[in-house]
Amino acid sequence: MSDSALKQKVEPDELVFTVANRQLAARYWPGEGTPIVALHGWLDNANSFWPLIQAAKKNVLSPLAQRPILALDFNGHGLSDAFPEGELLHFMNYLLDVTTAVEAMGWERYTLMGHSMGAVVSSWIAAAFPERVAQFVAIDALGARVTEVGEVPSNIRKAIEEHHSLLAKAPRFYQAFEEAVKARMRSMFPVEEESAYLLCERGMEQSAQGWAWRTDPRLRGTSGVRLAKEEMLEITSNIQCPTLFIGANQGIAGMGYVNDYLSTLKHKTEVWLDGKHHLHMDKPQEVLAAVDDFLR
Repeated sequence: MSDSALKQKVEPDELVFTVANRQLAARYWPGEGTPIVALHGWLDNANSFWPLIQAAKKNVLSPLAQRPILALDFNGHGLSDAFPEGELLHFMNYLLDVTTAVEAMGWERYTLMGHSMGAVVSSWIAAAFPERVAQFVAIDALGARVTEVGEVPSNIRKAIEEHHSLLAKAPRFYQAFEEAVKARMRSMFPVEEESAYLLCERGMEQSAQGWAWRTDPRLRGTSGVRLAKEEMLEITSNIQCPTLFIGANQGIAGMGYVNDYLSTLKHKTEVWLDGKHHLHMDKPQEVLAAVDDFLR
């Protein structure tokens, strides 16, 4: 494949990594330069970054289009395996997903680009492995949800109870794929129809009963172990690399949840755009302009 064809390759390769006896799926666009690891949000999948990458590949001058890009499906999302029923989910498992995949690719240094939960995972990795992370792009999230003092025991209890109830809950089936797309459009974090289609395409499977999400149902439950606010601030304050934060005015960042974490970053660029939480999907050209400026 020629250099020009390599940089403009729109259709990705499908990769699979083994992480603790689980299969971790990913989409990979080859390229040149410092690779980018793209990490999606809660209940989404690797297709979350398809509109942004597709927009980049149409522009020969786009720095994002030229880089190798690895978009993961976190465990229990997309085409990746879920954890066995007897195990509790833990946020640290996502860090294991990323670091194992990066080692398998043989990458010593890389750029992290995360949306929502993926941005939170990225912040933990950037703080823990500063010598490995060259740059960090955070889209509409930064610090993780915390547990307030006095709520730790009740939070643990709630997580255990929800673990059992969510596994026992019957999945919802949609008789038509279009019905599932419309439901995704109206979810907690609403998206445009094209974005919903992409997420459903990789995140659902069809059976004799209809269309259902492959997503691990336990992901909708409470996390039993969370950091305190001070601990989360310690993580963001230890991010050493240049960081681009793209906030959605009508998203999570627009409600002020990230202000304290943003104030701790040492080398940051902030870009605020009108749009909802998934603005990298619904408004890829605007997000691409900010990302390309940062990567240059």
